[in-house]
Amino acid sequence: MQKKTLFFLFFLFFLVSLTVSLSAQAEEGIVTAVYDGDTIKVRFDKGNIEVVRLIGINSPELTDAREKVRFMALMAKRFSYYILHGQKIKLSYDWEKRDKYGRLLAYVFYESKFSNEFILSRGFAYVFLKYPFREDYRQRFVAAYRKARKEETGLWKKQPYPVIVPEKCKSHIGDLMSVRFFCADIQQRGKLIYLNALEQDFSAIIYSRDKHHFSDIQNLKGREITVTGFVEEYRGSLQMVIFMPSQIT
Repeated sequence: MQKKTLFFLFFLFFLVSLTVSLSAQAEEGIVTAVYDGDTIKVRFDKGNIEVVRLIGINSPELTDAREKVRFMALMAKRFSYYILHGQKIKLSYDWEKRDKYGRLLAYVFYESKFSNEFILSRGFAYVFLKYPFREDYRQRFVAAYRKARKEETGLWKKQPYPVIVPEKCKSHIGDLMSVRFFCADIQQRGKLIYLNALEQDFSAIIYSRDKHHFSDIQNLKGREITVTGFVEEYRGSLQMVIFMPSQIT
């Protein structure tokens, strides 16, 4: 019995030491693309480019046949894009550094935020416990996930979402909301189509590559419309990106 106990303690010490060692091997890079709510592309300071899967979280699938799930997947992806794209990040690893697809498995930090935990706390991912990772982080992730579900934050907010006017958007940056406004003007600038509110302080944006999904966009001009999605701020302007026709009524 004593030998078994000593072996267990030695094995536990080995795992803890390995985890600390790997976590200390932090690397830095820039997020150059966001594939979905839990997977990004990073250009490291050393020049190598890697696809990185965030440990301990899982977002809805963009290819799901159900429109509601695809909407949730798009919102999860947009949230991760909003907080991570273009950011200088630091990555640390656990004892398993790559998954079966060759992606790096990482804990991602930017500014003062722990991205894996932050995404869960804002309700834009499920906690993913299928594979083992640091126990202290597991506990933190589960707590963040449960709190988001309890408070109905992010994807867990009940639909229909509250309807607000553009003037109220400033107070709801990072939330899923419905915004009702008078579409005074429609402009195409580069790869984006802007549906501008009369007040000029809010725009719904459609990527021109998605234009074929929307019939007669120009017919929205001069009408009161409601758009549903993720409220964000970009260079001082409030906006919402529209990916699906069902986001506009």
